[in-house]
Amino acid sequence: MNEAFEGVIRGIFGGEIPDVPEIYNEGRKFYSPESINYEMVPYIMMALYTEDDMKMIIELPASEEEIAKATGFEKEYVKERMDYLVGEGMAMAAPFGYARMPKDIVVAMDFLYFAQEGKRKPLTLKTTLTLLLMVMSCMCEFFEEFSTTHDQDPV
Repeated sequence: MNEAFEGVIRGIFGGEIPDVPEIYNEGRKFYSPESINYEMVPYIMMALYTEDDMKMIIELPASEEEIAKATGFEKEYVKERMDYLVGEGMAMAAPFGYARMPKDIVVAMDFLYFAQEGKRKPLTLKTTLTLLLMVMSCMCEFFEEFSTTHDQDPV
């Protein structure tokens, strides 16, 4: 890991670079390994999600019943945690249950505007990290889509 990433991670976790539980490495599968920030994703997820939350996020998109079955958690606990994550802007409600945050950069930009201008409050670390994951996800999706529809790199 390069020094800049180490500095960011040390800042998030108060000076120490923690060991990453495997569940957060599993969450990295939603991001492109070619991303320059790929090494940081598990650490960002550790700052945002508890291990139980991460187990549920990995199962998305899914209904409460599907999440409960896949994780072994009680349905009531799944609903409580997922509703919390939706309320915090770290997941979203969908007609079938829940989904990870959309990979649409417009949503990220609207969210950023609302957080800064609409409420006129500084961004919290949680909001900033959530936005970073959304933007990284959007970039990965763009590059994947571009490479399948064009015979050249997008850059």
